[in-house]
Amino acid sequence: MILLPAVDILEGKAVRLARGEFDQRTVYDA
Repeated sequence: MILLPAVDILEGKAVRLARGEFDQRTVYDA
């Protein structure tokens, strides 16, 4: 099994959305 993280790109930054909701997001900076 291959697991892929659910990471989206929003405003040029990598973000993780909680249950797909934009107001509950975690932003990851490089």
